[in-house]
Amino acid sequence: MSHKKIKMLCTLSIIAAIFLLPLHATGNYIQKNPSSYNENPASEIQALEMIQQSVPSSSSYQGHLRVYIVEPSSRWNDYSNKPYHFGFLDFAFNDRISIPYGETYNTTLTWDPNTEGYSGITEGNIMVIAVLFNPEGTPAYSHPPMGNKFTAHYVDACAGSVPGSQGHNVVNDVFTHTVFVEEATATWCPYCPAMADALYSVYESGSYPFYFVSLIEEKDTEADERLQNEYNLYGYPSAFFDGGFKVLVGGYDDEKYYRSRIESSGQRDVHDLNLSISVEWQQDSGVFIDLGITNNEETENGSPGTPVITGTAEGRTGTTYEYTFVSTDPDGDDIYYWVQWGEGCPSLEWIGPYSSGEEVTMNYSWANKGDYIITVKAKDINDAESDWGTLEVSMPKKQAKTFFSVPGTLLDKLREQFPFFHYFFIHLFI
Repeated sequence: MSHKKIKMLCTLSIIAAIFLLPLHATGNYIQKNPSSYNENPASEIQALEMIQQSVPSSSSYQGHLRVYIVEPSSRWNDYSNKPYHFGFLDFAFNDRISIPYGETYNTTLTWDPNTEGYSGITEGNIMVIAVLFNPEGTPAYSHPPMGNKFTAHYVDACAGSVPGSQGHNVVNDVFTHTVFVEEATATWCPYCPAMADALYSVYESGSYPFYFVSLIEEKDTEADERLQNEYNLYGYPSAFFDGGFKVLVGGYDDEKYYRSRIESSGQRDVHDLNLSISVEWQQDSGVFIDLGITNNEETENGSPGTPVITGTAEGRTGTTYEYTFVSTDPDGDDIYYWVQWGEGCPSLEWIGPYSSGEEVTMNYSWANKGDYIITVKAKDINDAESDWGTLEVSMPKKQAKTFFSVPGTLLDKLREQFPFFHYFFIHLFI
């Protein structure tokens, strides 16, 4: 293909992309107030800092737990004058938590509607949804594919419950977790009911393990802050699937737009977590919430550090020398050592175990003069092995068979006090 044809095709592709870009997953919507548009260098820096600060600890899972209080049939009506489905009221909990590997996080919460300013709450019209968001931040866009950037924290586990029941994060052959959807909506938005009805229809079908909440921007301050500050909302209605893994803008009434995104979200690789929630109705104080989250992830076993060898680097054959080996295991596991002295057959077994960081002392003497390399490898009790540590040694001469080696003689005492005298004497006469 000629250079001109290639250039023409590239130009046509760019033009097509420009015309097709507004059609990307966008139905009928109303853009939020342009004055509240929040995409500037400061927010970019803040988003980057959020990503950098959200790296999980090597010894625990550190996610963000949000416990949503919703009314299945909301006290507020949408533009079509019908009650919202799962209208958001408040967070019973909204903070970071840490769960060590193999351990369980338990907490109990009480949400009192009277204290929070919500009268008329009934036992039959209250639901609690607990959602655990991944600590790692991922760049995402509330106006796909490239508009209104925000930092997404995907959902790792979700469970919901009404009074008198218990809910669990569902894992099956298809879904790795229960999916969670946040619907950005407003009472004055004429396109919002279409999205609300479609989401509710999918929910009622029971096809998938998923929950959704309606974040009604002008009815709740926390809902508005979630939409504007954390999702950098572009327009109403919008649906954020699993914390922003997928975003849909516009009032689509066809369920396929929601089903495809729920299915895609539900098949993500997530942390292995068991999440359960139970709710009890307390007439005088609202709802009592019992949460349990077990971290089933296993700590990655780190290899011990390369052993450090200390001892004599130059000596004489026939003389026994002392050598010390030490390695540290990142997980604090006990350590075995495999030592080879550089002559003859290699070692046939690991020695140990020893505590991580414990110095191990061994003695050795070489029978023949020459240069040797001491090599040592460490492994922990889980069989993770280190690199080889080495120390070069030289045994240049055999031990002189003179009266220098006879204890108690004058020259023996001189040898002890003046080692250089002994060295030069040997080289001069041997």
